[in-house]
Amino acid sequence: MLSFNIDEHGNPMNESVYVHIKSMFIDNEHPGIVNTCEGAQRQAGFRESGALYQFHLGEARFDLLPFGPGLVTDDRLTWPDSGRAMSTLGFTEAFEHAEVVPVAEDLSVSVVPIPCLVLLKIIAYQDRPSERVRDLRDIVDHFEHYQEDGERRFEIGIDVTIDGESLEYEYASAYLLGLDVAAISTNKSVAAVRRLLGIIADEYAAPIRQILSAERRIETAEARGQYVFKLFRVFGHGLEAGRRR
Repeated sequence: MLSFNIDEHGNPMNESVYVHIKSMFIDNEHPGIVNTCEGAQRQAGFRESGALYQFHLGEARFDLLPFGPGLVTDDRLTWPDSGRAMSTLGFTEAFEHAEVVPVAEDLSVSVVPIPCLVLLKIIAYQDRPSERVRDLRDIVDHFEHYQEDGERRFEIGIDVTIDGESLEYEYASAYLLGLDVAAISTNKSVAAVRRLLGIIADEYAAPIRQILSAERRIETAEARGQYVFKLFRVFGHGLEAGRRR
């Protein structure tokens, strides 16, 4: 999420902010309808993609997802042109826990912390499982590397047992991430995470097969599948331990 001060017409209030993303706001005469400021978009050099909320700048792709009163009903956002709906679970947590980081004198970026990002990816995958395999791969990557340079990963295994065994170091990141996702999530969001974990009953579950297919690790697929499955299990244990705190 990029933070810009803009007026109701999508124009920068601070002229030193020379690159601004396509602005999205609610039409006061037609609540719930999302409008775009095409002039601002063209001025900044963005080009639209196939989806209303997606556009490109060079090789980079950006998704702009409007969120706020008048747009969301029952935790769903419905796009006016297509009628396609998407879950907005996790959005509240993302805004609440985002950290504003200055990247230039007159430009700040609201950075979503990794637990919020993983939560959003878990929910996004469940919206369109066949189209969101990349989200699964990103989730697994965070399971493997979350806080790998910090001391928590070394310390957490001392007091944690899963299935009667001490938590192994290679799974500590997944457990820590489960703890931290639990700490920031609402009850509804946790329920969504549990739904995905419930689908992954073993290493042959559909999400695991999707990950292995995307990774193309044919020679090590069986061992990798077991490892990825255990990452999800350990993450789930961390999630439940976090909810008990």
